[in-house]
Amino acid sequence: MNQEQLIHEVESDPVLNLFLNSITDQAVLTVDAHGIIRTWSEGCRHIKGYTAAETIGHHFGMFYTPEDRERDHPDENLRMALKDGQYHEERIRVRKDGERFIAEVSIYPVKEKGQFIGFAKIVKDVSARRLLGKQRDAFREELRLSNLELESFCYFLAHDLHSPIRAIIAHCRIVQEDFSSALPPEARAHLETLVRNGLRLGMLVDDLLKFARLGHGELKRSDIDVSAMVQQLAKDLVPQCHCGNGSIEVQDGVRANADQSLLELVLYNLIENACKYSEPGVTIRFGKDIVEKQPIYHVQDTGIGFEMQYAQKLFEPFQRLHGNAAYKGTGIGLANVKRIVERHGGTVWAESVLGKGSTFFFTLS
Repeated sequence: MNQEQLIHEVESDPVLNLFLNSITDQAVLTVDAHGIIRTWSEGCRHIKGYTAAETIGHHFGMFYTPEDRERDHPDENLRMALKDGQYHEERIRVRKDGERFIAEVSIYPVKEKGQFIGFAKIVKDVSARRLLGKQRDAFREELRLSNLELESFCYFLAHDLHSPIRAIIAHCRIVQEDFSSALPPEARAHLETLVRNGLRLGMLVDDLLKFARLGHGELKRSDIDVSAMVQQLAKDLVPQCHCGNGSIEVQDGVRANADQSLLELVLYNLIENACKYSEPGVTIRFGKDIVEKQPIYHVQDTGIGFEMQYAQKLFEPFQRLHGNAAYKGTGIGLANVKRIVERHGGTVWAESVLGKGSTFFFTLS
């Protein structure tokens, strides 16, 4: 059958012609047992640049690189497809204008009435996907290295700040204790301010160190009785928190697969947060729901709440929605929660109504 007859064969089958030409993002073609092109589609023209008249009747190796044709790679593809029932590869191909691109190729043997008659071939241009993948990997690596550099900087900065901060506080205390009677009230007030701010700076440094360390170390997952963990935390936290005579309700039977020490830090921060931003007599509830087979843990309070437009700001380091004078803290606790949850492959978010309370949700993987 010559080229004109082959083209006529395709064009005379309206169903086949319509189907093939409706696919433009993939090259769909068929070749006979010897690799001679029998059908051509609009997608082939779009990807490879050839018209049907330029390809039908020619060997499909015309799209391969000279190097691959030299080592008989096109026919080897057909032999592998016939042997294994299919053949797949990602490899360089060549367009009509000589441009090379990365092709995702699939070849399948075709039978008619039980007789092998040739092959169907599907080709996708994945150059853009591969480029995006490389750019994404490069960006991730750059981000990873930047994060490591930032964590190292934070760690060493915080570590080196400990000694001078302690020295400043200690010398202020010495002056207060040994020379207080000789100082005017205004000077004593200034010293007290220095001590108070030194202690706060020390808390910031400690939290900064903790934040930096959370990015390191291997997760040690185990099966945890989370209900028992929260009940123990409640005994330690509720009496000393801002809410005074508040209470905590714990759902029984809640378990999780997580790093125990890190999960405890998450729950400590969330419960402490609920206590801190609440009035006396607050009720805090811990529990778990299953949504689309995904366990979602929550810590709920009936405290002062916040405006939802600031919800994401909560999880940024050193960001606080309420003044330092009314509520003590450094603004790093929820950032630590977010970092731990994300290390477990989960997410954390918050919902609130101003004046009526907040609920913090998190998943672990």
